[in-house]
Amino acid sequence: MFGRNLIRVFVIVLLSLSCRSNGQEFQSILRGSVSSLVEPIPNATVEVRARNGQSIPEFSKTGVDGAFQLHLQPGTYELKIWATGFYTAHVRDVAVLPQSATTLPEVRLMVGAVADCGLSPHPDYYRPLGETKLGAVAGIVKDQKGKPISGATVKLFAAGEPMAVTKTRDDGAFAFRDVDPSEKKWQIAVERNGYFEEEVTGLTTLPGFESVGTPVVLESCKPGRCQPNLKTIHVIGPCA
Repeated sequence: MFGRNLIRVFVIVLLSLSCRSNGQEFQSILRGSVSSLVEPIPNATVEVRARNGQSIPEFSKTGVDGAFQLHLQPGTYELKIWATGFYTAHVRDVAVLPQSATTLPEVRLMVGAVADCGLSPHPDYYRPLGETKLGAVAGIVKDQKGKPISGATVKLFAAGEPMAVTKTRDDGAFAFRDVDPSEKKWQIAVERNGYFEEEVTGLTTLPGFESVGTPVVLESCKPGRCQPNLKTIHVIGPCA
């Protein structure tokens, strides 16, 4: 009896080591889908890389229904999703748990303009919010030297109507939670004493994601010289 038990334990150990050696025991599944505003996007490329950026990226293609699936080791990942004719979408802080299936909210790609001169308001990246149909808008405010600006007033508008107000933190960051993603025309206005007011229009949100925009840069001004008409006019390359 003791010999049989010993053999059984030995076989179990061998099977365990075999599973560990090929990595299957620890792999989990990451699922998602990619679409435009009206239909799924087939053959979109999904690149997944560990957050530390040191691992070799995994790749997948969406099917005719816009869906994709990858087998990954547990960890935190960043996704880069692109397709011909659309802006690339970046998704950060995607948590894949051990021996589980993680499903992302649907990622919607914006149609890319032929030349937008770098002025398109599509988000810098998205961050999953979990199981919710609402969205969020976030960002960071900096000065012209790249230093975060704390205490700036950030106002959120929907179709020109004021919706919420917040202040930037010490790191210049701000966020608006529980934003209705069905609203297509979000915009923000940022103001702070000693700086010209800055506006960002046409912001987009997605259900289940926080849309993080590129940094909002405020131009400094002297007291009494902060009228909008005194602000520097920046000429951008061939789009002038």
